[in-house]
Amino acid sequence: MTHPAGADAQPQGTLWTLDLGQPLPVGPVLQVPLVFVRAGLEVAQELAQAMDLDDPAVVLQRFENGRHCYIGRIEGTLVTYGWVTFDEEGIGELSLSIRLKAGEAYIWNCATLPAYRGQRLYPALLTHIIGELQHQGLHRVWIGTDADNLPSQSGMALAGLQPIGDVVISRVLRDVVISRVLTMRRVWMRGRPGVPEQLVIDVRQALFGEREEVWLEANSGELSAGTMDPHLDQPLVLAGEPPGSARAAMIMLHGRGASAQDILTLTADLHWPGFIYLAPQAAGNTWYPNSFLAPIASNEPDLSSGLAVITSLLDQLAQVGIPVERTIILGFSQGACLSLEYIARNARRYGGVVGLSGGLIGPDGTPRDYPGSLAGTPVFLGCSDMDPHIPKERVELSAEVMRQLGGNVTTRLYPHMDHTVNQDELLFVQGMMANVLPIGN
Repeated sequence: MTHPAGADAQPQGTLWTLDLGQPLPVGPVLQVPLVFVRAGLEVAQELAQAMDLDDPAVVLQRFENGRHCYIGRIEGTLVTYGWVTFDEEGIGELSLSIRLKAGEAYIWNCATLPAYRGQRLYPALLTHIIGELQHQGLHRVWIGTDADNLPSQSGMALAGLQPIGDVVISRVLRDVVISRVLTMRRVWMRGRPGVPEQLVIDVRQALFGEREEVWLEANSGELSAGTMDPHLDQPLVLAGEPPGSARAAMIMLHGRGASAQDILTLTADLHWPGFIYLAPQAAGNTWYPNSFLAPIASNEPDLSSGLAVITSLLDQLAQVGIPVERTIILGFSQGACLSLEYIARNARRYGGVVGLSGGLIGPDGTPRDYPGSLAGTPVFLGCSDMDPHIPKERVELSAEVMRQLGGNVTTRLYPHMDHTVNQDELLFVQGMMANVLPIGN
């Protein structure tokens, strides 16, 4: 079964799998003396250098969160590596996560150093990792690849993996907003021809969780696009400079039970020449149904739909000449949680990030080793030290994650403050705006 798609549907990647209950392929014959081992904390610094990281904090965090890493050495030099997850792992560019069942593993972030490529080290690495996972008693392994990464796909095939389905994105046009149209992304899994239906169902379940039935029933037209993408056709309210003359932007995300108009009242204190303010409206005045501390799957599909709203707004701003480096993403309460989760999953340099009474989404213990770098993005987190909705521990955790991602983080916990926004926070945000677009520029 496949999801209906328009002519603009584009495959972004492919999910592959291998049943570990069957005899495994031998793997490629190498012409170099490659030795594989499972890496530990003792090689964190060396591994970080191979991964082109400035420091080993990300590597150490991955180990702390239960990730395994396997490396290959030639005459003592680390030349290839790959990571393995056993519970849940983010697929950052798609704003998705793969959620694994007991006995499953997901192989990801594999690479061979440039000087050693072209020697089939990658399929050899995969063959070794798969053999180790089978020896540990696991019964299935998953791995993904970009749609245009033919060398990676060749390596997976040599290791015996089977392509199951393609992650496909279609763009849905909305009404005129800040340029001609606003596009929203719809993501689904399209099974490969000849693949058993149950395998396709399994991978959809791993990617979309409780949305599995939504995707399947939508194929027969029984559910509306609004069910799959609840925030798709909601209004967008604008303020400040018109799109044609604005030179910087602030995306403003309201809290639960509030509205786009409510969050825009902050512009009375955050007015700055040259800024356009974009406030999207959440369906039913809420971005996701449950607590931000609830299991992530319980807040789907609303959460992914909200994250897609931010992606679309950034795309549209780029079309009118406002890059992410001159865009501040600000949220209050539930909107702050959505903002911070988006930034973590899509780390790059932004004009600024403001989380007012919010934190990263997911229960305690959720893996936080997000890929990418914020590259010095200013990040401000402000909250009461006794907020009834936002534990200060989650604010502090969010701040630490943003630091590990390379953000320039400022955290302020205000004694005995209510669940609100104060003048000190607004003054700090004004300073961020001034740095993005100094007066006179």
